[in-house]
Amino acid sequence: MILVDSSVWINFLGSSPSSAGAELRRMIADAEPFALAGVVIAEVLQGLKRDVSRLEHYLSQWDMLDPKGFSTYREAASPACRFMCFERVFHCISRLRPQNLA
Repeated sequence: MILVDSSVWINFLGSSPSSAGAELRRMIADAEPFALAGVVIAEVLQGLKRDVSRLEHYLSQWDMLDPKGFSTYREAASPACRFMCFERVFHCISRLRPQNLA
């Protein structure tokens, strides 16, 4: 499962998306599984000036990860956790293990 960072969503929603926004568009079109976290949703919604209800509904379609406890964040920061980079905007996409998100 891929966790898509708020910077990628903001780029995706902007008027001139970079390759990060294009990659998210591809993931959506290909129905590739990904998820959101509460902090990502908050960061995306707080910057909106229009279409808030529409985007709230749109974002609610994907799985939401709710990390529990310090160990989840410690593992995410460890060298064992792989990070994918699609330019600097895509810097926070990570693969998380479902057992740490109970």
